[in-house]
Amino acid sequence: MTYQPYLIKLVDMLSNVMLLEKYGNVRRAVGRMAVHYLRELGFGPKQLVALRLIGKRKQCTMAEIAEGTNSDKASVTRVVSSLVDAGWLQREYGVSDRRQIFITLSTKGSRNFSKIEKTYEQIADHLASVLEPKEQKELLRLLSKIENGLGTESCKITETNVES
Repeated sequence: MTYQPYLIKLVDMLSNVMLLEKYGNVRRAVGRMAVHYLRELGFGPKQLVALRLIGKRKQCTMAEIAEGTNSDKASVTRVVSSLVDAGWLQREYGVSDRRQIFITLSTKGSRNFSKIEKTYEQIADHLASVLEPKEQKELLRLLSKIENGLGTESCKITETNVES
């Protein structure tokens, strides 16, 4: 009786588990790093992602924020409410339909948007600093492949899907 097929399958399974564990470790480390950088601004990583999306699009509905941040509506409601309460965002009601609510940056949010972007860039620079430029390109290629394979391409914030 040969055990080779079982050993190959076990090694493959362990590699996949290790990949998932490494992803989790990196995700948590990036989250801790983001919290450190965001402490001065007084909000967390989820709020940062929502603020950047709204700042780039100028106004969003709650559904657009949920789609653009790949979050569920309940989570988005909590994030937006906390940012409205803190004075970073405001709710604006539709002129023709008062049931329609648009979320926009408040005066405070607009005034500090460049600081938000700078903080985001600092987080990205810190993350990228552990890799050589060639490794950064390879990681981007691999992450894009995973993103495309999972069907999340439409959820990222880019200039191409941001309304002018």
